[in-house]
Amino acid sequence: GGEEGRLVEVVEELMSISDGHAVLGRSPEGGAVCQDPTASLTRIGAGRTSHPLVLELIANLRLDLSQDRDASAFGDADAVTATRAAQAARIEAFLQHLPGRPVPLAELAVGLFALQHGHMDNSAPETVPSKLEGAFQHILQEHLELPALLEAGTTFEGDLERRTAEALLSAEAAYKARFPR
Repeated sequence: GGEEGRLVEVVEELMSISDGHAVLGRSPEGGAVCQDPTASLTRIGAGRTSHPLVLELIANLRLDLSQDRDASAFGDADAVTATRAAQAARIEAFLQHLPGRPVPLAELAVGLFALQHGHMDNSAPETVPSKLEGAFQHILQEHLELPALLEAGTTFEGDLERRTAEALLSAEAAYKARFPR
């Protein structure tokens, strides 16, 4: 009972995730086989097996992605549907697994935060993974303490939210300086 029962549930949940809860499909462009983030648990986690910070960011992510996919397939082709479809494509592009490259918690948190707070709104889906990887590399070099704060954090409120937003703005400015239009 009690704590032991909770630990058994967490272990069972971890075993379930590691036991093949990755659903593969074709990329939206119809090319390579890729993981479907709306149906898979391994990339964004689930329940007690996820870090609290990630849980905050993914609370409704699968549902939102599924609804956006359905709206695109069966809904009207209005501006709201197009905007949501574009956002879903950016999120799905970020959530694709790169073979042999596990994503650190802090990088996942920064990427999801950036996507959900409008930092990638003007980016084409295919550019999102490299832009967010570049942003995270900038954060590792210029905001040395932020990854550790993210790993230790439990919620994106107050100082952690402010520091993450500032770091992303700094990364965006560095990107624009390096690649002017």
